[in-house]
Amino acid sequence: RRDTNTSFDSSFFNDPDSQTSIVNSKRFSVGGTFHPGPVSRSGSSGLGAVSDDDSDDDDDDGGVMGAPDVTMFHPPPPTAPGGTTAGGGRTYEVDFQTERKLGMLLERHDEWCPSGAGGQAGRLKECTLVKLVVEHGAADVKGVTVGSRVLAVNGEDCTNRPYLETLKLVKTTPRPMRVVLQEGKLADDECVSGYCLLRKSVGPIPPSQFATWKRRYFVLGGAVANKNVLQVYKSKRDYEHVVVSLFERRPIAVKLKAYKLSPSFSISAMRSVRYPEVGANVFYFTLMTPGAKLKMIKFGNDNADAIRDLHGHVTRFTGVGR
Repeated sequence: RRDTNTSFDSSFFNDPDSQTSIVNSKRFSVGGTFHPGPVSRSGSSGLGAVSDDDSDDDDDDGGVMGAPDVTMFHPPPPTAPGGTTAGGGRTYEVDFQTERKLGMLLERHDEWCPSGAGGQAGRLKECTLVKLVVEHGAADVKGVTVGSRVLAVNGEDCTNRPYLETLKLVKTTPRPMRVVLQEGKLADDECVSGYCLLRKSVGPIPPSQFATWKRRYFVLGGAVANKNVLQVYKSKRDYEHVVVSLFERRPIAVKLKAYKLSPSFSISAMRSVRYPEVGANVFYFTLMTPGAKLKMIKFGNDNADAIRDLHGHVTRFTGVGR
């Protein structure tokens, strides 16, 4: 079970990217009207050849820019315990020699102990999991994986230690610090993410040129949103910035789009288009939001399996593709 009231240590993260685009006076918009104030699985090599400008990042598609709706970005804890991770993976050790910023987010999860589990039968037990690993951060470089469980810190057993105690131990233990972790996996429906091709235009027709597509990073669910919220970022680093900002309760300084998926969205079946100039097919589907006037959002990838995976997960919330 996710605990959304746990504390957060900003020292776990690297400093924000100095090249992050700053939101101008148009902080966020809903349905085309701007409001002032603070803003509260993978592609292939072909994705690097597309446009990265923001010429059509407008609000005619009915999405939400920024995070004004807390029901989208602060998910309530599930009502049923357990089922969030699959444990039993390999155990590995990571040494942090001098780093204070570890580049990972730790989160509390409540695990249901089955009958006969060391006196904990029929009870919930807190465990500490790695929820997010910042790209190119210390944890990423050292091989820490999302979903891993913290077992020990400098020889101190953390398997039965409450989350807050484990968090404090990680924060205050002198360096060098050795962390023992066990590989795990967050629930499949908790987060789907990766790079894709994206284009917003009138009607269902895809771009006539491959270079017209944009390279974007999508997250469905994730660390800070309900599982039916589809977010579009310019890069993975921008997503990580938003995660940190929301946990620290400070303004978001990057552009993003968020769509709260529901059956009122219109989604197409999978299609494909050939681009002779790059010798590749792009597999794509279109998504039209309830608030859109004319524009449709095309999500694509030259990796058919990757875009079908996203299409399948989006369809769970919008209905059968047409």
